[in-house]
Amino acid sequence: MLSRPSRPPDYQAEGQAFITLARQLDDNPPAVLQKLAELVVELCEAGSAGVSVLALNDAGDEVFKWVAVAGLFAHHLGGLMPRNASPCGLVVDLDAFLLFEDLVERFPVTADLEPRIAEVILAPFHVHGKAVGTVWALSHDSDRRFMAEDMRLLTSMASFASLRIFAASVERFAGAVEDKSAQALASLTPREKEILNRLMQGQPNKIIAADLDISQRTAEHHRATIMKKMGVRSLAALVQIAISGPGAFRSRPGEVRL
Repeated sequence: MLSRPSRPPDYQAEGQAFITLARQLDDNPPAVLQKLAELVVELCEAGSAGVSVLALNDAGDEVFKWVAVAGLFAHHLGGLMPRNASPCGLVVDLDAFLLFEDLVERFPVTADLEPRIAEVILAPFHVHGKAVGTVWALSHDSDRRFMAEDMRLLTSMASFASLRIFAASVERFAGAVEDKSAQALASLTPREKEILNRLMQGQPNKIIAADLDISQRTAEHHRATIMKKMGVRSLAALVQIAISGPGAFRSRPGEVRL
């Protein structure tokens, strides 16, 4: 995949996608994974996309449940795939991003799936550091081949899926989490708050540096400091906290007033 021609990143679209997910998480948490699948279809220009979570069937066997599906595969929502006979199982076992062009040959259980799958990319997501599911995107057209930018986007979206699955397992501790988030937001300096607002708008470090008349290295240092104070490692996690944190409100599209 890395040797294929790739399109340039659209950080603004990606940032807006995370804002959309954070709003969905605040307004209707159960629907956030479905929204994530819809955004993967859009961002990766995929035919279908979805989220699969490791579960047990009625017989006690491990399976992957399709808890969110968008695009041409939407009618498969709620479907089950055997853990040891599906690409999701291999992704979770290896804890790695994978691409398959010969899906039916590798996994015959997928032969009856319609519409036909030309190519699939999958990224694992985690709870407590363990891979427990995948976010995936499908191409149903042999002329549409995924590229390095799709790999980056899918991996980024998988980090948000990790947050949602983890949040679902610890919702009874939400009050304590909110208190900690509020303290972290309050600890930011005025300059860090300004940079956080710009990150929320999807601005890359280069643009932030130019607008604020600082070096790119200084902008990168501020971003690292913000993420350290907020206790996060990804832009997805930062967006979620900044959007839904106590006391935060939007003064204009893409901006959080702190």
